[in-house]
Amino acid sequence: MSRIKAIFAALLCLLLFASCSAADTDSPELPAPSAANYKTTTAKRGTFQLVQKSGGSFVYPVTYSLFCEDDHAVLKEEITVRRGTAVKKGDILATFTFNVSQAELDKKELAYREAVSSAEEQNKRYQSLIESYVEKISEEPDGKIAALQKEQTENEWKLVQLDSNHKIENARTELENYRALFSEKKLIAPCDGIISSVASLSANREVAKNTCVITLYSQDAVYFKISSPTNDMLQLASLNLPVKITSGQWSSSGSIAATPCGIDAVLDDQSIYIRINHPQNIPQNGAPAAECTVLELENMLLLDRTAIRSDASVDYVLISENGVSLKRNVLCGPKNNDVVCILDGLSEGQQVILN
Repeated sequence: MSRIKAIFAALLCLLLFASCSAADTDSPELPAPSAANYKTTTAKRGTFQLVQKSGGSFVYPVTYSLFCEDDHAVLKEEITVRRGTAVKKGDILATFTFNVSQAELDKKELAYREAVSSAEEQNKRYQSLIESYVEKISEEPDGKIAALQKEQTENEWKLVQLDSNHKIENARTELENYRALFSEKKLIAPCDGIISSVASLSANREVAKNTCVITLYSQDAVYFKISSPTNDMLQLASLNLPVKITSGQWSSSGSIAATPCGIDAVLDDQSIYIRINHPQNIPQNGAPAAECTVLELENMLLLDRTAIRSDASVDYVLISENGVSLKRNVLCGPKNNDVVCILDGLSEGQQVILN
């Protein structure tokens, strides 16, 4: 019986050894095709062009509105800036004088002096009354009445002082504001920008208070908007890639951006935006008419399009290394008839087997 067990154990050991040997020969690596049957290509960095068969428009998310904020303002001279004019921060855009008279100024100065004089007279009167009551205060009934009158007069004086101070402050404010009208007031550009609108105003005419005189776009953030972009462009919209844009005769460097702050993302979900690096170079009359817009993506990882294989909707390539081929999933970006942009899964210089 022990001999049978020994034989059975030996057979079991042989089976286990055979299965382990078979497992050692399994590998995820696939033998590379013979050199005569395949070719390889190299993943390289280069420039890729995307072409949109339309032009675009400039978008300025930040806008400033400049108002005439004073009464009796008169436009000193005709406003020279126009829609599309480029301005620098600190530029004088409009100058106002005011319809004021010396007689009115004298009247306000007199009102202020009278308010101060009236307050001084009231203070003297109440001080005199309080002093007279102080002299009569005693333990006698009349003296106690004097003490109550003194307290009542002091409380009344406090209320009168509050009223007097209020009148003096109002008279002073009116006087200072009117004095300021004797000097010119200027509308100053708050930033580098492009004038977007100018009110139709005549020189030497009074302008109603709170009139919007000028609006301008800030050049701190300028975008080139491409409507109805290609699917390849939409795929890159969230990657913030550096790009050179050419539309008609105009070109600039920039970066592909998501929907800028200040723009309704719901209304613009089928547009992409290029943030312009040098907005001072944009045309003053708006985006040029163009039959197409070209985006040049620099330093993209490019691969021969025939190297891409698909398996259940997943793109992959076969990399040739040391006589074997390794399967590598890749994320493909924009492509043309020759090459495809590889966004993830490969490194520059890797050898890939053509399909």
